[in-house]
Amino acid sequence: MCLGVLLLSPAESWLEDRHPVEAVTQAEVGVSFQERFPDPNLAHAVYLELYPEKTLFPERVNLEAPVSAEQLATIITLADTPDRPITDLTGIQQLSHLKTLHAEGNEGGRIQQLAPLASMKSLEHLTLRNEFIQDLTPLAKLTQLQSLDLSFNRITSVQALQELTQLQTLRLTGNQVTDFRPLEALPAVQAKDTNRFEALAQTIQAEETKTTGETSQLVVYTPEGEQITANVASSQGEVQAGNTVRWLQPGDQMVQYRDSETQIVAFLQQNVVGEKLVTKQVRSVLSANVQPISILNAKGELIKQDSCVMMAGDSDAAKDVNEASIKAALQKVSELVPDINQHRGTIR
Repeated sequence: MCLGVLLLSPAESWLEDRHPVEAVTQAEVGVSFQERFPDPNLAHAVYLELYPEKTLFPERVNLEAPVSAEQLATIITLADTPDRPITDLTGIQQLSHLKTLHAEGNEGGRIQQLAPLASMKSLEHLTLRNEFIQDLTPLAKLTQLQSLDLSFNRITSVQALQELTQLQTLRLTGNQVTDFRPLEALPAVQAKDTNRFEALAQTIQAEETKTTGETSQLVVYTPEGEQITANVASSQGEVQAGNTVRWLQPGDQMVQYRDSETQIVAFLQQNVVGEKLVTKQVRSVLSANVQPISILNAKGELIKQDSCVMMAGDSDAAKDVNEASIKAALQKVSELVPDINQHRGTIR
């Protein structure tokens, strides 16, 4: 008869002594990690939270092992890892005393639905960055939240956050929100501190438009209800009444909206087709290098100082402006009331 001897390394022997509870639960008939958590990455994160030393021996992680509700209730903090991003939160509500959850999506997977979080009222710190989240309704009752980071998602409305009056920090950069009025009463917003509230790079893609008189508009409201003014490169377009933008150049264009504290920055992106236009807004850019056109009579006397201008230089913009201005001035001369003193006049 041949007798075998199993030798354990000091580290492995220590592990066996460290968690006798696991040996007991292995023999119990119960629900396994993989049954409780359909997403294997979530199951893996929960397993390592209960048995952190298994990170030294990943081959010993056993998601088929049973786990009790009592064990899950001991977990206070949970985080995924870049190589195992959580993609499905189903079952996470079993962590009834969870206070901190950190998940960050990548090419390996991203979270889309927050419904499993709806009953987790013990949560105080929640980070869900770079995911595919759109609907924040499940967070509406999580009134113990103190910090919330939802940067780089697909959020268009923050209405669900208006009752989270314990929020001390809120980050919403990289979404598609244009109305921040529901956030006015939150401590994070009232602090007027970019370290506590930040909503940069809200990017909205508008439908294609033309340079032939069509205007574009994006209304962005601060938490206080003020409308943020549009800013656009003057060579590309002009801001008109009602915060609308008329495009002067074809191509992929962008309007920027920035509040005075630089806590909110939004962009309207739009593809513009049509011909390049020249307007008063373009001419005003180089106002120091322009001269108004004067209309004189035959005696050289000034009849009218016209609003049309001539721009100095040989640039394409100057040539376009000057050509349009001369045509406009000549048209106005032809419309003057006939007068002997104005015959055979000129413009300069």
